[in-house]
Amino acid sequence: AGGGGARPPPITKAKDASGKGGPAAKPPLGRKIHWKELGDAKLHGTIFSEFKEDKIVANPAVTSLLVDTKTIARVFMQQAKEGAKKPEAKEKKVEQKKAVLDSKRAQNVGIICARLTLPTSVVAEKLKWLDGDDLSSEELEKVEQILPTDEERPLLIAVKGEEAQLREIERHVLPFCFVPRVHPRVAVLRFALALPVVEMDVYKDLVTLRDASHQVRSSMSLRRVLQLVLLWGNWINYGSFQLHTRGFTLNSLLKLSDFKTAVDPSLSALHFIVYNMIARAPELAELPSEMPLVPVAARVSTE
Repeated sequence: AGGGGARPPPITKAKDASGKGGPAAKPPLGRKIHWKELGDAKLHGTIFSEFKEDKIVANPAVTSLLVDTKTIARVFMQQAKEGAKKPEAKEKKVEQKKAVLDSKRAQNVGIICARLTLPTSVVAEKLKWLDGDDLSSEELEKVEQILPTDEERPLLIAVKGEEAQLREIERHVLPFCFVPRVHPRVAVLRFALALPVVEMDVYKDLVTLRDASHQVRSSMSLRRVLQLVLLWGNWINYGSFQLHTRGFTLNSLLKLSDFKTAVDPSLSALHFIVYNMIARAPELAELPSEMPLVPVAARVSTE
């Protein structure tokens, strides 16, 4: 300054035990404060440039403001934090839930339960009373897949009153263990819910069969075809068009395809009769248009 006072000496680098500059010692806490250090050039003119190491480090008035190093280590040592986590890990192991379902079965049950519109406890209560309200046949089909097996049921019942020991997935299945004859109940409800649909399908099939039968009985072309086949069959069997046989079952018409011609085994009596009918009475070709419901009725299942 203007008084010509001596400039304070620059702060030197820390020295090791030999008094020479050396590498910094290993951090006692196992970690560092990542501050941005000022180099010698930037220290000049700052407050830090006024600090003299020998007067600070050896000054009890300064060092007494710090907590003792043992306390610092207890509070900030990384090992202390890691040690504090160990009891938590042990507590998690103690909280391990009881598993009854194997991993694949548990996964499948979890997927199905997520798709149910009602909690399994509510579904189980409805099954007890055969209450189909708010249930659908599709919903019950899903429920049927998560019902406890004969092996799972006793294991689940064994924890009654201590359900908290079970995993969430086992708690979803547990209510079904206390529904008497749960499988037949699900089957009965599914049938009851499907009955209106089945009844309507059966009614439609019966109407189709009735109307197709009416078309068959009222078809004039079919009458002419049956007459021609009857005459042809009597001649084949008896050598006369007289009605030695007065009628035959409709299934007997299929036998015509087994009666092969002598000139070509690929041709049958069926080909011969149809060819002659179309040639002599072409209007008989309209026979299918008189019975449009017959092909539909033929697809109706009688089982």
